[in-house]
Amino acid sequence: MNGNLASVVSIASQAATDDRLDRWQVFLAGKIDPQWRENEWDSANWLFTGDPDNPLTAAYECITPGCLQVLPSPENRCQTCREAVRASGMSEAEFTAAHHRSPQRFLAYTPPSSCIAGAEIKRCRRLAASRGLCRSQGHCMIGICLGSSRETEGS
Repeated sequence: MNGNLASVVSIASQAATDDRLDRWQVFLAGKIDPQWRENEWDSANWLFTGDPDNPLTAAYECITPGCLQVLPSPENRCQTCREAVRASGMSEAEFTAAHHRSPQRFLAYTPPSSCIAGAEIKRCRRLAASRGLCRSQGHCMIGICLGSSRETEGS
């Protein structure tokens, strides 16, 4: 699946100051049958990867031959293939018959890192979103946060 449909969060990497995460994980483990949706649900890693060929999965592949993008609706094209149809000047049927999308490059999942803002003893606890900063700290760095705009107004 692509990042537009699913977000992978490593439960093990979350720092918890109490046992709420452990209790939540035990609760979920008791509710999910390990044999549920075999070949889609990996109970050891807590990862669900929906199979577009399974009629129970609300995920569909792009209709362009060779494209592996997963979409939320059937009989549709991904954004990249829609743009390729427009650029080709062909009709939808001509494009489908003549075009074969080349293999896509997929990036491997890397667990999210913590925000790097703050001193070592008082580091921001949010997850980094871009260039090592969380969204809030990133906005502050470019002067969007209220604190920095108030400081500049008074001077």
